[in-house]
Amino acid sequence: MEMMALDRCGDNTNEDVDNWIKVYKDYLQLIEKPKNNNEARTLRMKALRFTVIDDELFKKSSTGLLQRCLRKHKAGMVLRDVHEGECGNHTNGRNLSLKILSLGYYWPTLRQDALNYTRRCDACQRYTFVLHQPSEHLNLTIASWPFMKRGHCGKNAICTRPESIHVGYDRLLHKMD
Repeated sequence: MEMMALDRCGDNTNEDVDNWIKVYKDYLQLIEKPKNNNEARTLRMKALRFTVIDDELFKKSSTGLLQRCLRKHKAGMVLRDVHEGECGNHTNGRNLSLKILSLGYYWPTLRQDALNYTRRCDACQRYTFVLHQPSEHLNLTIASWPFMKRGHCGKNAICTRPESIHVGYDRLLHKMD
């Protein structure tokens, strides 16, 4: 299978794409703030969700799981492995991004990258699921058992009096004796 744009790694990696990791690491380790007050306040609020362990940036998820922050070339390898790997099941983009998050990886464009990756997957496009919808509207059928004759209620009527049900049951018991 041909390699997707995210899978390509090497010296030509765009530094602007991976600049987000450096910004958070510089703020958390060196307390370097942007010059603009609004940007500094935004960074301070967002940086609360991140931590640095052994010079690696991790994001704290709502479940308490630390998610490793990945650069673009590593993110492409994770996308490919989770989508097509040994245990990959060619899920759609939304489920793929949620599965990657649950495995403990994060990058800011994860959801959009997963959607783009699944849109370019040949197997996913060729064998996409078929909607299981009927070709015509369903016809309702009314159950006949509520309208069956019971006790003293009369023909095709629903018995609402509990004593009439018991009277009919008592008659049935006398007939059996």
